[in-house]
Amino acid sequence: MKALFLVSSVGLGHVARSYRISTYLKKKGFNIYWITSEPCISFLKLKDEKILDISYELKSLCDTAEILFRNYKFNFDITALRKEFETMKYNAKLLEDFDFEGYDVVFFDEFYEYFFIKRRIENAIYITDFVSIPIGYLFPLSLILNDYLKKFYKRFKYRFFAGLKDEIKNKDFIPLGYIPNIDKKIKVPKSDEYTVLITFGGSNVGKYVIKKIVRFLKNFRETMKIYIALGPRISREEISSINESIKFLDFTDKLYYYIAKSDLVITSGGYSTMSDILYLKKPAIVYPIKNHFEQINRIKFLEKVTNHVYFLKNFENIYEIINRIKRLKKIKGLENWCFEQYKRIYSYVIDLL
Repeated sequence: MKALFLVSSVGLGHVARSYRISTYLKKKGFNIYWITSEPCISFLKLKDEKILDISYELKSLCDTAEILFRNYKFNFDITALRKEFETMKYNAKLLEDFDFEGYDVVFFDEFYEYFFIKRRIENAIYITDFVSIPIGYLFPLSLILNDYLKKFYKRFKYRFFAGLKDEIKNKDFIPLGYIPNIDKKIKVPKSDEYTVLITFGGSNVGKYVIKKIVRFLKNFRETMKIYIALGPRISREEISSINESIKFLDFTDKLYYYIAKSDLVITSGGYSTMSDILYLKKPAIVYPIKNHFEQINRIKFLEKVTNHVYFLKNFENIYEIINRIKRLKKIKGLENWCFEQYKRIYSYVIDLL
């Protein structure tokens, strides 16, 4: 049996969760193939996955996404939005005659190019971590986009939400829970120093805020060891001048190992990184991208149901939060079943077949 994954090229969260789903399907006898573009291609190469040649012809959506989220906030940039749509149309045109029928099941992880592919693809499944745009966000454009989304969702018999049932009201979506990048807890050597990992995703949007956070942590330098995880689109040279005592981690597909080694993770709240943080029950300070409703809604929910996830609204509060985390005696995290729900996807795949 053959499964094809078409994955959004905005960051690495989409490809990371789809990869975990694919590894489960492999155990069930599926051969897995991929269509995407950078930075996801770099991730999949590290995993030695089967990337179809057409992927190297596709344009990445990450370039314009980084413009829309420059300076760590959403910017209503009509030129960038237009370019984003043009890129989707370009990619869709390349895929119009692709042999989707040669695969038993086709997964679309927020691969919006399918908006512009004219023909309907049978045995298609959709995965997303948001189902609609809040009305107050980009109003009245949000009304138009939500109408498009509703029509788009009708192309799929099964639609999956990457998150928990309590985070979503739309019953047309099946919750997948949180999908960590590992199968079981890992044992790592414990450091004598308090270790902080700073990681802000697979795009270059995070470099703006990394610099600010490190400056605010300067008073803690002697009491903690700080690591910065570099994604595939952030170079050492761009932020190495901040502080020579900071340790850098080059791009890796095993970020979960460094999360496991850390006493604290400071991050943006992206789905994939948060899945590992929640699974490993690591204290986290989350500073979401301004006006990024997906990240903000996720962290507000997790802050209510756990005691180790903290929403950082102002940098000035980071000292207080770190000290509060250091006083934590027991971690209250999500139950183990929250990380197993994605395996249910197999039964829906079989139903499609």
